[in-house]
Amino acid sequence: MNGQPVVAKFYLRPLRTAWEWWRGARGARILQRAGIPSPAVRYAGLERGTRTWLTVVDWIEADSAWPPLRNPLPAHVHELLLRTLVTHHEAGVVQNDLNWANFIPRDDVLYSIDGDRVRQYSAPLSYRRTRHNLRRLYGSKTHFSEGEVRRGWRDYWQLRGQPASAAGTRAFVSAVQVHRRHVGEQVSRRKLGGWKHFVRERDSRTLLVAHGRHMDPEQRLRLRRFTADPGRHSGQDSSLGWQTEADTLCVGPGRVQHHTGSAFERLRNGRSPQAVWYRAAVAARLRLPVEPPIGFFQAAAGPFARSGRVVFQARARQSLADALDTGSIAGDTVMRQCRDLLESLATARMPHRCLELNGLGWDGEKVILLDVQGLRLEAPWRGAPAFPHHIPLFQDLGTKLGRSVTEIRRELIG
Repeated sequence: MNGQPVVAKFYLRPLRTAWEWWRGARGARILQRAGIPSPAVRYAGLERGTRTWLTVVDWIEADSAWPPLRNPLPAHVHELLLRTLVTHHEAGVVQNDLNWANFIPRDDVLYSIDGDRVRQYSAPLSYRRTRHNLRRLYGSKTHFSEGEVRRGWRDYWQLRGQPASAAGTRAFVSAVQVHRRHVGEQVSRRKLGGWKHFVRERDSRTLLVAHGRHMDPEQRLRLRRFTADPGRHSGQDSSLGWQTEADTLCVGPGRVQHHTGSAFERLRNGRSPQAVWYRAAVAARLRLPVEPPIGFFQAAAGPFARSGRVVFQARARQSLADALDTGSIAGDTVMRQCRDLLESLATARMPHRCLELNGLGWDGEKVILLDVQGLRLEAPWRGAPAFPHHIPLFQDLGTKLGRSVTEIRRELIG
């Protein structure tokens, strides 16, 4: 436009997208009036020639790799994000869609390029509203570790000239953990409905949900046939084109587990394929050391019973027991990683009441939780649950390592 590069956003279907266009254009103007770095709006209105809503803004090109690398997030990028949010909040502006794609770095400044979910208040954000916005940032992005959340909270208030108290920091970290579980459950429910890349196929007696990029139509059809008569599959089987062990089917690199349960068992133990898949999906979203579930198929085996299989993306190379027997992992490493696993489950409010050594695997670097059936989704507002003093894992590790159960329990859960 007039020799300057711009971005033109066309909103097709003028009646259906009028509200979305108006909300985005209003947010872009709010950012400009507040003096927040953002692309200038050159035009916003109905383009009569094409009968579409149109918004034209300046083109801003990133001068560094974006989105940034994560796990962990570079410290200078984290600081830049916090400085940007401080600028927003002191101007009374809230960006409710804190997505990396809604910011562009240029000259050590983050430009806000999406005004769709921008809201402005008449005064700088209060403590409560600030806490809510930062909780959305850290709770929706599971790449942040607990240490990064603590540092981010303290650094943010230091930038605003208000040192954060220790009690406020602990309360904020707990609120982030609760929100993160809520987001994980919400995303998993959407996947059950066929959200984004997930495929949902249902009739009166069967249900199949699978990731479309990991399982093509032929593989999904084979999974249905494989589940129809699980009793005849044992030993090596190539019916799905993947290696199979007894009651375990490897997909690509992957595994398939058979699960069945009555209505009472589904409520009490979560043994139906859908319940097992849901727990695994929530755990994977929270970045717990589990194998991500690719999909599941279940069929009605009676008036209330459900039977079928859950497909996992394999991470474990061998069971943890075999790794200990072959010397692939040292006993001290096992104890340290098992302690970290139990702590991460407690933080996510997902305790495992019947964890055994056979339910754990080893991928060469980390201990992997294979038995997701035993996970429980505790109410997140009750705080981190306490693990029972007697779970089979303590006895199993004591036998393998030649130590007393009391000593194992004290080292793992205190």
